[in-house]
Amino acid sequence: MRVRSRLGALAVAALTCLLPACGGSSGDAPETPPSARPEAAVRTGGEATYLMVSEARNLEPASQINQGSAGGPLMNAIFDALFTVDPTSGDIQPRIAASFATTDGRTWTLKLRDGVKFSDGTALDAEAVRFSWERLRNGDVKGAVASDAVRQMDTITIVDPLTLTVTLKAPNWQFKYSVQEGATVWIVSPTAVRAQGADAFAQHPVGAGPFILKSRTPNAQTVLVRNPNYWQTGLPKLDTLILRPNPDRDQALDSIVTGQAQATYDGVGQLAQRAQAEGLNVQSAYGMQGGVVFLFNQAKAPFDDVRVRRAVALALNLDEIDQQVFEGAAEVPKTLFSNSSPFYDASLTIPSNQPEQAKALFDELAAEGKPVSFTISASTNTVTSTYAKAIQTQLSTYGNVKVEVLVADSATLVRAQQNHDFQMMNAGYASVDPEPALYAGLQSTGSNNYGSVKDPAIDEGLDAGRTASDQESRRAGYLSFQKAVIANVPAVWTHRLQAITIQADTVAGLRLYGPSSPLFDGFGLIE
Repeated sequence: MRVRSRLGALAVAALTCLLPACGGSSGDAPETPPSARPEAAVRTGGEATYLMVSEARNLEPASQINQGSAGGPLMNAIFDALFTVDPTSGDIQPRIAASFATTDGRTWTLKLRDGVKFSDGTALDAEAVRFSWERLRNGDVKGAVASDAVRQMDTITIVDPLTLTVTLKAPNWQFKYSVQEGATVWIVSPTAVRAQGADAFAQHPVGAGPFILKSRTPNAQTVLVRNPNYWQTGLPKLDTLILRPNPDRDQALDSIVTGQAQATYDGVGQLAQRAQAEGLNVQSAYGMQGGVVFLFNQAKAPFDDVRVRRAVALALNLDEIDQQVFEGAAEVPKTLFSNSSPFYDASLTIPSNQPEQAKALFDELAAEGKPVSFTISASTNTVTSTYAKAIQTQLSTYGNVKVEVLVADSATLVRAQQNHDFQMMNAGYASVDPEPALYAGLQSTGSNNYGSVKDPAIDEGLDAGRTASDQESRRAGYLSFQKAVIANVPAVWTHRLQAITIQADTVAGLRLYGPSSPLFDGFGLIE
């Protein structure tokens, strides 16, 4: 009989980024070492099930937030990706694209592999990329999520069948990260979109990925089968890949242990520690910069006053909340960037856990007739709401502070976030590089600036990091940015995200890229 520590629904492994702000590397990560076992040989054939943290609303790339969102696994399986970015070197890792480069930071040239076809037999060529990017730019897809990459594009020009150039509105030497982490990395079949129409395509997608859609029951499972014309010879390994949403991560782990599923993802480390105790294969690939936050809306009282934002941040003991919610497994950020980042500076610490300073600020505000009162909006994801209530509990020990927690479904919260109709809300600004998540979330014109941050010093630092062509200049920009964030206090930074896979000992070959997005082409059953 297995004995394992359980917190029921509280054992969810991540404060899941269900909202559009999710986009973010560690080095201060907790002890979740990768399995020592060597990568096993994977045979061709068979069926395996991967458990997603949550469900995607449809199968349209334009509707997905980024690779790390709910739709990331589905998109990679059906559409593959133009390229990935190595989390250590930052170099482009070609997939469908052969290269993506610039000589001036403004004009970028994309070259595609020859011979890649969609599952409908049509060519994935420069015109298909142009078509996919233009429909994102033009808002042709109902419910499309704002894309940082397409907001930067000025013109898209086809050079030849396998080459196109993108001219940006302003130089950005880091543009590759914006393309890689957004819906721009997934290319749709123009023929299928035109034949079906956008609404039907979202339910019956056609891509160039390793798998083809067989059937889908929303909130239950999506069944995919091998694409016989996949561009990588000998892949995929599996005949059938089943993707199921399972937000209860404790239950997800049980499913892998009992053989009902074969793999899942853990973004915190709590589930990984338990999985290792069960003898499962745990691989910790890399961490991310930035992290998961509770975001202040600076366009609404009381958080239009920086003193309130600072008081709340200083009042909280996040290490204590980490113990309550994640059993101490999460990495609570002390600095915006981890010590693995070239932009890390140990002296630039995020405001937190200074109760006397917090009390003084709360008292000062009350003396001015401004006692602090606000609502935290949280999703029905149990850990998210539990974390919000833990914040509420800690703040209840201070005088002149009143906090309520509003729990709502993710669709309601997405609308509230996009309309800036909240006071404090869970979000995420996590990516391998500072681009694009931090720029999109904290720059005054950023596509995901739901907190209505309008700070010239933050803008200046982010713009410098984006436009710099050398690492020294980027570092100077991001050091300035960190100082401005510390002064502005746009959010409470709760924990970093990590890229950790948990696999049964019957499978191997699952790989992650970007903000923890899985690649399934080499995933399969062990020989």
